[in-house]
Amino acid sequence: MPKWQYEKGAKKIKRVSKEGYEYVFSEGGMAFPDYLDRPSRTMITGEGGSTPSRFKHVVKTRSGRYRRLIPIELERLNMFPDNHTLHAEVSDGKRAFLMGNALVCGVVEAIGKSLYRAIYHQEPLSSHPIEMQRKTQPSLELSLFGNDEPLLVNRPNKTATLDPTKRLLVGMVKPDNQEYFLELSDKKIYYTGKTKSFPSTIALNKLFYFMPYIKGKGVRDLYLIRVARIGTKAEVHSRSRDNDPRLIFELEYLQSLPDWHPITLNLFYTYADTVLGKVMAL
Repeated sequence: MPKWQYEKGAKKIKRVSKEGYEYVFSEGGMAFPDYLDRPSRTMITGEGGSTPSRFKHVVKTRSGRYRRLIPIELERLNMFPDNHTLHAEVSDGKRAFLMGNALVCGVVEAIGKSLYRAIYHQEPLSSHPIEMQRKTQPSLELSLFGNDEPLLVNRPNKTATLDPTKRLLVGMVKPDNQEYFLELSDKKIYYTGKTKSFPSTIALNKLFYFMPYIKGKGVRDLYLIRVARIGTKAEVHSRSRDNDPRLIFELEYLQSLPDWHPITLNLFYTYADTVLGKVMAL
């Protein structure tokens, strides 16, 4: 606490420049802890970490204890969607750095709207407002450039040999996730229903392939299950407050069938447990 009080407090320090001149470095005091009923100070990239600092935010709780701000609070101060910086390989300190390096979304949005009104003399109607659900797999919107012709892209060569005897899990994709799986990309994340409803008869050490099932279409795309772990729905839907544990599949795209293949799901139309050869006709 004394270190924090010193960093936040007013001070005058005698210093000597490289040229040998003496001068007094001074700085005024800052609120400690930070006010809860006033606008927040701007974050900087040094917001994270445990070292006491003049610029880091500290608040006092009702219990009388002091604490730092957690990543989701920093995101909300910058008006980002909840858990915008959440990633398995990003530490809390790095998340604080990212928010300190960012701008306040709402301010940028307000400036953009003001410029639009000044230029076009009408209210702006954004097709992608900041409050919308953030896509976990952003894609380039070609219509922004007036070119509707499809891009020719090179996909990485897949060297995996398909084994028809390996276990295949077919998972139903809910309506709010269908667009995500209809857009092909090399990596996807699939979350199951809550763990208590996941089929206990499927041995996790035997999970190998995965095909998403789209209602009314069937299955088409084949993925390799790289990682099966416990996670939450928020990893795909960042604004979701559903923190119940679910089984998470980290997927790698392998190939697609020429067309959609209808398949009958069992187990209350949620999951089908089969082998690759039955679906892919290998």
